[in-house]
Amino acid sequence: MTNIWRNQNNDGEFEIYQILCLKDSYTYLISSHKVAISIDPGEGSAIQKELQEHELKLEAILLTHHHKAHVEDAVYLKAKTDATIIGPKHEELEYIDQEVMDEDECLISSFTVRVMGLPGHTLDHLGYYFPDCKALFSGDALYLGGCGKMLEGDEVQYFESLQKIKKLPPDTLIFGGHNITEETVRTLEEEMKLNPFLKASSPEEFLRIRNEVDAE
Repeated sequence: MTNIWRNQNNDGEFEIYQILCLKDSYTYLISSHKVAISIDPGEGSAIQKELQEHELKLEAILLTHHHKAHVEDAVYLKAKTDATIIGPKHEELEYIDQEVMDEDECLISSFTVRVMGLPGHTLDHLGYYFPDCKALFSGDALYLGGCGKMLEGDEVQYFESLQKIKKLPPDTLIFGGHNITEETVRTLEEEMKLNPFLKASSPEEFLRIRNEVDAE
C-alpha cells in the first residue's frame, strides 16, 4: 500500500510517497522534478517499484537510526541506483557515505534538508525536516499517536527531543516510522493535541506516560 501527497513549494510540485513495508513500518520517498530521496529504506523492492512506476531517479538515501527495519535495504538501493547514503554515525552503519548530525543542513537536488538530533529511542536517532515542504520524517522519535520505546536514551533526552520537534511550524506534516492510528498523516498542531507524549510537560511526566503505555 502506498499513499501519495502532492503539494507545491517555491520550486514547483513535490510528491511524498508513504510505503507500507515489513508489515508495520513505513518507508518514504520524496520527489520533485523526477528526482527522489528515500527515507528509511526497510524494503528495497517496494521502493524500486515506485521509482520505476513513476520514473524517478534516486539521488539520496536518508537513515534516521540504525535499527534494521529502517536501514535493511539501503545498500541494495545504492547498488541499484548509486544514490548517496546519508545518516548518523554508528558502528552498525559503516556503509554510509556521508555522516550528519544535529543542525547540519544538506542540499539534495532541489530540496533543503535540516538534520535534527532526536535521541531517546536510540542515541543516534535523527529526524529530517524539509522546510520548503513543511514535512518532518521523524523515524521512531515520533509517530502518530505515540513514539518509539526508550531503548538507549533516557527520559531527559527524549523529552528534549520532543520539545525540539514542537518548535517546528504547526502546519508541519509528521511522517513517522510506524503508525498506531487509522490516519496516515497529521500536522504537528493536530498531533500536539492528540499525542500524550507531546503533552508531557516534564521529563518525569514523559517517563510516567512511557511506563504506562509500555505496561498496557
